[in-house]
This record gives sequence, C-alpha cells and structure tokens, in this order.
Amino acid sequence: MNGRLLGAIVGILCLLTVSLVSATSAQAIATRTVTLTITHVECIDNCRNEGLEAAGEGPADLYAKVWINGQKQPPGSSDDDPSTPHEDDKSLVTPFWVLSAQVPDTVLNIPVGIQIWDHDSTSGDDLGDISPRNGDNNLDFRVDHLTGKWIDHTGQEDKVSWPQSCSVGDGDDDDEPRVKVCFDVSIDSSNGDTDGDFLLDGWERWGYNADGDATIDVDLPAMGANFRRKDLYLEIDCLFGANHDHCPVQGAVRAVVQSFADAPVVNADGSSGIQLHVDMGNFYGQAAGVATNVPRTGGGPAGTFGNYGGGGDQINEAGNQIIDWDGAAGRAGTDFFTLKNMNAARDFVFRYALFGHQTNYRAAINDCTTGWAKGIPGVNFMVTLGGTRGTTGNQCWGANANGLSVGTQNEQAGTLMHEFGHTLGLHHGGQDEDNNKPNYLSVMNYTMQDCRVTAVAAAGLPGGCDFSRIVAGPLNEMLPPGLDECQGNGIPALGSVDWDGGGISGATCAPPLPTANVSANINDDTTNDLNNDGDWDPGEPPRLSRLDGFEDWNRLDYGFRTRENFRTAGTPTENEPDWDIIQSARTNLATLVKPELKVDLTGPADATPGDTLTYATTLANPGRGPSLQTRLGTEDLDTLVVGESHTRTATVEVPCDTADGTVLTREASAGGEDMLGNRVTGEDSLSTTVHAPRLTAGKTATATVNAGEAITYRISYENTGSGDASGIVVTDVLPKNVYYSKALDTGAGPKPSTVVRNPDGTTTLTWQIGAAAGGSGKKTIEYTARPSLLFLPGAEITNAATLTFTNANGCTYEPVKASATTEITEVPATGNPRSQGYWKTHQQEWTGEVLARIQATDQRFDTGGDGALSAPEVTAVFGPGAPHVRILRIQLLGTYFNLATRKINASTAISSETADRHNLRNVRDAALFGISTLTLPVNGNTATYSDATRVLDEINNDES
Repeated sequence: MNGRLLGAIVGILCLLTVSLVSATSAQAIATRTVTLTITHVECIDNCRNEGLEAAGEGPADLYAKVWINGQKQPPGSSDDDPSTPHEDDKSLVTPFWVLSAQVPDTVLNIPVGIQIWDHDSTSGDDLGDISPRNGDNNLDFRVDHLTGKWIDHTGQEDKVSWPQSCSVGDGDDDDEPRVKVCFDVSIDSSNGDTDGDFLLDGWERWGYNADGDATIDVDLPAMGANFRRKDLYLEIDCLFGANHDHCPVQGAVRAVVQSFADAPVVNADGSSGIQLHVDMGNFYGQAAGVATNVPRTGGGPAGTFGNYGGGGDQINEAGNQIIDWDGAAGRAGTDFFTLKNMNAARDFVFRYALFGHQTNYRAAINDCTTGWAKGIPGVNFMVTLGGTRGTTGNQCWGANANGLSVGTQNEQAGTLMHEFGHTLGLHHGGQDEDNNKPNYLSVMNYTMQDCRVTAVAAAGLPGGCDFSRIVAGPLNEMLPPGLDECQGNGIPALGSVDWDGGGISGATCAPPLPTANVSANINDDTTNDLNNDGDWDPGEPPRLSRLDGFEDWNRLDYGFRTRENFRTAGTPTENEPDWDIIQSARTNLATLVKPELKVDLTGPADATPGDTLTYATTLANPGRGPSLQTRLGTEDLDTLVVGESHTRTATVEVPCDTADGTVLTREASAGGEDMLGNRVTGEDSLSTTVHAPRLTAGKTATATVNAGEAITYRISYENTGSGDASGIVVTDVLPKNVYYSKALDTGAGPKPSTVVRNPDGTTTLTWQIGAAAGGSGKKTIEYTARPSLLFLPGAEITNAATLTFTNANGCTYEPVKASATTEITEVPATGNPRSQGYWKTHQQEWTGEVLARIQATDQRFDTGGDGALSAPEVTAVFGPGAPHVRILRIQLLGTYFNLATRKINASTAISSETADRHNLRNVRDAALFGISTLTLPVNGNTATYSDATRVLDEINNDES
C-alpha cells in the first residue's frame, strides 16, 4: 500500500474518532497538552545508497510525520509536510523532536500516529517501516489522558504499550525498510520537559527505558526525580590503593548537593533550587536504594546522595595511577574511558566523575592539576587531588590521616563542583576564559575554587561552595574608560576597591576623593607575556581587558545529549589549575582587596574611684578592599567597606574600692575576612590609671605627766595616695577625767571644730579638715588636755584618734586610727596643806597653772563656761552662799588648791573617825566623796554634807 495513502487513512480514522467523541457538546471544551518527543531514529536495514535511501544519495535524511488526536502536526500542515526537520546524511539520530497539541479533556485515550521518512532531494521521499505489524509502516498507539502512559487500547493497533518506548518495523515483504523509533509522551508541558532539565516528563514521572523494551532501566522517581523541578544526576567512582583512597568524603558531596539545592533557580512549581542526585553506591554504608536527603535551606527542593546501584565503585589503582583522556604515549597515563564504569543505560541521564590520583595535563609525573573535564558542556570529568608537587615532596593538597594527599573537604567539594560546572557549560570566567575576575564570584574562578566564594549577605550571596548568583558590573582594566575604584568589583555592597594601590579614585567618587579612573591588571593576566619573562615588556600587547561579570546558575546547560557522540565527546578543558596557580591567584586578589581593620580606642588616661568612664571605640577600614563578616568585639557589623567607620561608646564604673595606682586596661578587637576568607584583625588598648586617696595617721602624747598637768597630743596624717581626699574628719575621744578646753589648749593647733562633752564623761574633739590633695605631705594637729588631779600615780591614759574621709565622688574609705598612751606620775607632796581660809586670802598663789589644774579636775567653779577658771570665779566660790553647799564647795576648792600646789597628792593617805566611817583611804576618795555629796539635795542629807565637809576640812588643816 502506498505510504502516503496509508497516512491519509490513519488521519481520517483519527479525525472520525475525535468527531464522534466531541459531538456530544457544541460548547467550548477544556483541553490538555499532549506532547510527543521522538528521542531516537535509526535505520535497521541498510539505508546508505540502498533500502530507504536511493542509490547515490548517501546515508538517509530522516524526519518524522506525526498525528495527535487525528490532527497533523504541526497544526495547519498538510499530510505531505514533514512534522520535523530532517537530519541530513545520518542513519542514526537522537533528535529529540518535539510535537505538541491541545486535546479536549473528553478524549480519554488520545490516538497518536508516527511515520518516519527519508528526505530525497532528487526523488520522492521514502517511508520507513516502524510498525511491528505486517502490512503497516506506521506506529499507532493511544495515550491515557490522566497518566501520559500509552497502550494499544483497541488491540488492533501496534501493541506498543508503556514502558516499551521503542518500536521497530517487522520488515515483511509488503512493508518498507525497517526503522527503529523511540519516543516519550508528556501530558504536562508543550515541550515534553516541564522543568527544563533535559529529562523528559515521562522519564521523571515513570522512569527511563534506555533500550525501549518492556522494562524501566533507570528508575528516576525512586532517585528523587520531580518533573516540575530541575534534576541533575551524577555518578561518582573513585580509585583506591593499599593505604588510601581518593573517594570524596561525605561532607564534600553533601556541600555540593546543598549548593545546588540552594541555587537561585525558579522551578515550574514555583519553588527554587536544583535537585542534584549523586550515586555513591554503598561507599557511605547506605543500603541499596537508600539515600540521604539534602533539602534546600529553609525548605523546598531536596537533592540526594546515596546508593542508587551504580556509583561508588572503588577501582583498584595500579600504584599511583595517572589518568588522562587518551592513554597515548608521551605523557603516559591510563585512558579515563578504560576506567569508567557506568551502566550504558544511564548515558542519557547521568554525568560521570572519577576521583583519582593525578593527571598529566602539565607534566608526566607529579602534576598537581586539580581535575580535568572533557567538554564544555560535557559528560565526563575527573578530580585528581593526589600526589606530590614536583620534586619538593610536598603533598599537592590536603592530606589524610596517613599523610597522603587526597584533598581537604573544601578542596574536594570545590573541585568536584568546578569540574561539574564545566560539564554544565561554565567556563573559568562564566561565559569566557578570563580567569581570576574579581567580579565573578564562583567556584569556577581559580581564586575561589576551594569553596571560598565570597559571602555577601546584603547582595544575597551565601558564599562557600557556590556558582555565581549575580552579574556584577564590568571591570575595564584599560584606560579609557579604566577602573572606577568607587564602584569596587561591581557589587555595591562591597564598596570601593583600591585597585592600583594609590588610594581610591574614580569617576563616581565624591569629593574630596579624586575622580580619575585608573588602570590596573587586576586579574593578573600574563597571557600576553610574549617572551615569557613574567613581565609586560615594551612592545608586548597589553594584557589589560574588560572583565565581565556573569550569573552562572540560570545559564547552566543541561542538554549534554545534544552534542554528537556525547558519551565521549568534548575537547578537554584548558588551563585547569594546580596548587601554584591557585595560590598565585589567591595571593594576587588578596593583595588587591586587602582590608585593614584599624581600631582606635579613646578614653580617659586617669580616673578616680566612683568615676563613670566613657570609652569610644572607632573601627575603620583604610585598606584596599572590604572586610566581610566583620565583628567589633561581640557586635556583628557584617561588611565594612573601604573608608567606612563605626564608633561605639561604652561606660565603665570604677568601683570605690579600687586601689590607688590600679591600672585599668581597656581592650578592643575587631576581626573580619577578606573576599577570599583570609582573616584580618585589628586591636587597640588603653590604660587608665586610678588615683585614689590613701591616708595614714599617727598619734603621739606626752609619755608621763603629773596629775593636772598638760598632756601634749600630736595627731599626724598624710595622703600618700595619688588621688585627692575629701571630707576628711579627725575625731579624738578623750577618756573620762581628761579635760579639754580651747581656753586651756596651748598646742600649736589647729583647735578642734567642735568639742562635745559626752554623757559618759568622755569628750569628743572633732576637726573638719576637708580636702587633702594626693601626695599632700604630713599634716599635724597639736593640742593639749589635762588629766584630773584625782588620778593616782601609775594610771594610764590611752585614747585613739580616728580619721575618716571620702573622695570627690563620695566614695567612703575605711577609717584610719592611731592611739597614744600617757602614764600619770606624781611628785612627793610637801605635806603642808593650807586651809580654805588661807587660799581665800592668798590670791597671789592663784596662778594660771594652778587654776588650770583645778579646772581640769572639776568644772563646777567655771561659772562663765569659757573653759578656764578665773580669779573672780574663785573669789565667788569663797563668797557667801547656802550654808551646807557653800561650805562643802569651799572645802572642796581648798583641797583642789592643795592638790594643785602639790602640798598633798591624790594618793595621800588619810585617817579619821569620819573618814574611816565612810571607808575613805586617801585624798582622792575624800574628794570624790565631796563631789558625789554635792549631787545630793541638802534636805535629808545634812549629815552627809557635814561628814564630807569635815573630812575635807581635816585634810586642808592637816588633821587627817
């Protein structure tokens, strides 16, 4: 049967089906998308100059015609028109032709018809046989409108049912030459790939059938696939030796999977992130089919790494095996593809990585090149972090517990992501090979390959293991226009950068900064060093260029299968870095963008206890580039750009008990990182000396005195501290029977501010000194006081002076005390006491000293209250008065005169009938008897008054 006629009949039947189903309603019917993707077309019978292709035409030029629900595709085309482009001169193609149609929801089983043709430019096109039925060249099946799975619903079609996804013509005599066709169907999108990850919707929904038979070969749903979220699949194998392996540590794989999950890529379901699924086999101890979920930070898409049944092969390396892409002589190595151990059924889905020892990109041996990818984009790459550097014996990369180079976690993760990035279409500069660009923040950049991508929170850049998330402004190294240093690396949040080291300058700089742009080789490009001397010599082309930023994540190339012979295709990447190159790149950028954290701490140099001290800490960045993750003390300042400063103030209370001379040390420190994660610090300190008063006191007294004579007291004090004292008060409490009055005080002074006679007979002297400057020198108070004439010899008089003080802030200090002792002595009495009448008439013997001694003993006669006994006051005593009291007072005064003139002493013994009756043994007893009697009322006590008077009269008349 003629192929064209057969196609027309198929179309008529399909249209009839649609008409019958849809005739139930004249109103608009909801539709759904049905998309057919033809993934594989292959001549089974010879189609080169024979069979499907005419002689002299070479290989076939294959194309397809497609009907969906009876409608020729694309809509509006005729049955004679191709539905797809034709692939010239190829007997096998993987075209991924996409045909889409809108089908009413009322059609439950949607008919699909496919024809494969050969285009001939010199004759009519030829139809191939893709139907397993005899007498039929077309492939016909129906699609379930709910699941997208296909089936021969009627049993009268080609009996190709899901999961079978390929059909081959039977080649009977009445059929055309045999052709194989493979396909997938989507009911979710018009392109067959809802999420744009180059994995067809049907594969992600139901699994991938690699050979088109009745069995799913790659169970993508079980591996975490989601047809509405971008998924990537990677298998990792590794080499191992007797005492080490090169397999990545779990943290490295997790970090890369996490980075993809956190990617700023919006999915068809509105979520963000890329689901990377890494097959590590059972290397991490996971059972078959078990994987670790790595969700997006904050929730959402989740990547995985686990045992998906293919990865984690530990390939025994022969010695320290060197791997390359061809295994050719010269720089001998093992061909990557002889080691690759991935199931061919995964070819359309997985990329492949091999972690090994070393490659030979730069040298036959001891080559520290981190890794190597084949093709940008591509499928295959290696990570090689083993070995030593040249003849130095130094490990190329981070060492394991045995001291062997296998790479640190960050080196493994960064290199894995870097080489994987090449297979996803990324270059060392994003879209170009301009490397080390300061405005390209990606692990594709050598300076950041070991997961040290700059984190800039204000720009939404998490840093670490990351591809570039933004297109930073361009950097033009050559004048004109040159580099505007106020624009920094094109990311506003990072501020200015002093690219040429001459201070910030640029067209957008504000006064007083210069406004001229500058020129500098900021990516250390030496590719134009023609004579290879490491310098840009006169006559050599400039190595300055325009460096463009690039956003990686939304420009990843998922479609590696579009490359011819993609399984092994691709040119090995150039200039993959080794240890020296990475260190040089990092050193160069670190120098260009080095921040400086200058901490300036100001505050008082001197302080007093009780002060509130105010300190100001200023943190500035006068360096060449920004400081990131900056902290001043415990405060997080995040990014500190060049020229920016922050000032913080703090108050500190100086405790009152702080000792004089204490040095308070205030420290301030700051820390941050440069754009590469190198630590930068700054610190300052300030010493504040505390000046506190420190008072000492001393006291002396006349060592021995006779009763009634003056004791000279000297109180000394000194402020030996460096701080001023305030509110100094000196108090001295004289014991009972020691008398002080300003009138009798013959000391050098100063005299006390107050004199208080206390109820217990003591006397408190107070001096309000006030202030004493630090280092005041010794100050002295000198005064005199007199003990009573009634003290017996041998008695000791001890008293203490107390000094209290504060400082200007009201801090109080422990009182300072000093004491002194005086012993009472006596001279032998003359033994010739005089009567009161004698003393009344001999005023010439009323000397000041005699009267002072009497005043110190008994102040009752000082009627003027001036603290000194005067002659008139004595005369008054000897004058008229109440008989009993007057007579006793006169006799008592007479006794005092006899004591004061040493005619008798307090210890002088007495004896008489009256004295004995009252148990009075000496003059002291008699005087005290008289004193106590005067406190009694006369009425009722006349006998006592008489006895007291008689005893004293006997003493005064020497009759006792």
